[in-house]
Amino acid sequence: MKRLLISLICIFTFAALSAQNYSELDLIGEWNLSEENGYFIPITVTKLNVNDYSYIDGGYFGGKKKWGELKTSSSTWPIEDLFVSNGNILHLTCHREGSPTTPLKFRLIIKSIESGVLTLTSIDGSSIKVFKKEDTTDIASAKEDDSDNNVYYNLQGMKINNLANQEVYIHNGKKYTSK
Repeated sequence: MKRLLISLICIFTFAALSAQNYSELDLIGEWNLSEENGYFIPITVTKLNVNDYSYIDGGYFGGKKKWGELKTSSSTWPIEDLFVSNGNILHLTCHREGSPTTPLKFRLIIKSIESGVLTLTSIDGSSIKVFKKEDTTDIASAKEDDSDNNVYYNLQGMKINNLANQEVYIHNGKKYTSK
């Protein structure tokens, strides 16, 4: 019985530690809708833009600054409040400026944020939206540029054409003393 209990505790601990937890910082940037399936929220979001106001929580100086905005094909909804709680639940509160309607408040589950792709699902799991980050770039490979093998610099970072004796130089990122 003890072994079974210890095994269950280990399994649950491993599952809890290996679960991905996201924060508001992971959402910063412009996200464009790339795929959707099912009824999602009362408005059809085509773009999610999240600002970096993570250093201040709440109303941001009396509500003058916003977390970002949700864009639809016909209007923009400023995000008044945004936070990610346990279980990767994204909480959003939006209110269209100048509109007499009540604010939109909804919760979504962040399924993943990988390689510039944000996947959100409804709480009941019946719908999904996939957003791609607008400024995501891929690096296929990195290659060291060795075209400046014969270039020397002094300690002030200036390029040197003629080497003087007993001086210290930088060559290929290392210090050298000429003789």
